[in-house]
Amino acid sequence: MMRLQVFKKKRLFLSVWLIVGLAVVGSLVSGPGLAQSEKAEELKVVRIGLIPYFDFMGVALQKALGLDREMGLKIELVNFVDDKTPLAALARGSLDVAALCIEVIPPLLVQIPDTRVFTSMTQFKGFMVIGREKDVQSGKIKTFPQLEEELGDFKAAQRAFFAQMKGKTIPLLEVARVGTLSAMLDNASLAVADMTVINFGDDAKAATAFARGTGDFYFGSLPQQINLLKDPQFVKLVGWKGIGPAAVWYGSNYVALEGWVENNKDTVMKLAAMHYRATRYIHEKTDEVVSVMIDYLNSMAATGLTAEDGKNFIGEYLAFRPIEESEKEVYNPDSPAYWKKPIDFYVKLLEEEGKLEKGAFTTEQFVIQEKIFYELLNNPELMAWIEKPLEEIGKPLTLD
Repeated sequence: MMRLQVFKKKRLFLSVWLIVGLAVVGSLVSGPGLAQSEKAEELKVVRIGLIPYFDFMGVALQKALGLDREMGLKIELVNFVDDKTPLAALARGSLDVAALCIEVIPPLLVQIPDTRVFTSMTQFKGFMVIGREKDVQSGKIKTFPQLEEELGDFKAAQRAFFAQMKGKTIPLLEVARVGTLSAMLDNASLAVADMTVINFGDDAKAATAFARGTGDFYFGSLPQQINLLKDPQFVKLVGWKGIGPAAVWYGSNYVALEGWVENNKDTVMKLAAMHYRATRYIHEKTDEVVSVMIDYLNSMAATGLTAEDGKNFIGEYLAFRPIEESEKEVYNPDSPAYWKKPIDFYVKLLEEEGKLEKGAFTTEQFVIQEKIFYELLNNPELMAWIEKPLEEIGKPLTLD
């Protein structure tokens, strides 16, 4: 594709920027994450809202590494327990940027139409439906692998599995998960109304209720799912591939209001660059950086996850895509992971359910991340900063 060719041409002279161009950006750096001329009054504060999912812990890592200070910024992390509240904080002006799951955006466009999605952070492959081992042993519920073996056909097994959910009960963080639930049930020509949904304010409360006996099924945030599966009385019934499109494409993103994006374009570009440099640390120095990500998540979600859990998340459940892989997957219309597919999917579902006026919003209207991505690729200074050698990490990272 033409834009990929442009990127490759840019890469030909990145080595020049690594030698010369870094005099502009790299001269700010003295040791891992420290700026030579760092003064608090020179740093621009950016208030970023986080929710308690590992998907977003790259932001905490950026701060721990001091990438914000290298860019002349000061990230202030603001913690939230659910996906909806950060958008309200954006609307009030008490937050600059929110790191959110993509599914939560379309249902709230009517209330906050100037929402803008400007960077894709991760793509989540960790959704699974969890059930009770006793229900599987008794034959009350069959797992997807059981049905696939019995029926010998993926689609038939998918339909049969989700048909079992009719008339059953599920505890759920409804504002963030109802679209995915709707997509799951659609595999069996069912709707959300065919189940009893018990709404909870956050994933942890829904998972706790399920653990205490409420409902027949659970799905939610990865930390809660992993914690449940550590208990042998719970079992994974179906994974992300069996769930279908809503699970395969679920993503997390940086979100802000249109006015803030327009008035802070330089900061938007820096945040995008910081994300891709942090992603390099996640892949190239996993052992050194995963603990600070897990520690911050545990402080938010009251979970007991370990560094090994974090490594498993990175390898198995979450796609922290480096910049070149993002071009090939997230921003390639021919890729199954193309960003536009889940948004179109969710908008269509909402229109069909009457929760969004048909044609009222287009994906291009509120998702500007592809434009920002290619502007970043064609910014030699920021690309040189992303690509420069990673700093050595001499001691454990902290957010103190």
